Amino acid sequence: VPERTLDMARDEALSRTQTSLVTEARSTSGGFPARDILAHNVGGGVMDTRLVLAGERLYMLTAVFPSAAVRREQDVTRFFNSFGTSGSRSIPERMPAAPAPE
Repeated sequence: VPERTLDMARDEALSRTQTSLVTEARSTSGGFPARDILAHNVGGGVMDTRLVLAGERLYMLTAVFPSAAVRREQDVTRFFNSFGTSGSRSIPERMPAAPAPE
């Protein structure tokens, strides 16, 4: 079931962003099944996406660049590696308040 869920999420992300799959790698993130996806659009834009299926939750991290020339692999890697799950399966009763605008 995890692979099918990740396949469906990948297909929907590509469809909604009108991008074409360039590469895809199966991986794990925090012990959870994950996919790393690289896609391009017809205008030359680049989309890096990591899908993580943590229990019943699907997380999608996306880095978008106007062209391959400005995409920096180290920035994508740092962004993806900054993500972690708390391991909690419940949604907090109360979310922290957003700071007031200045």
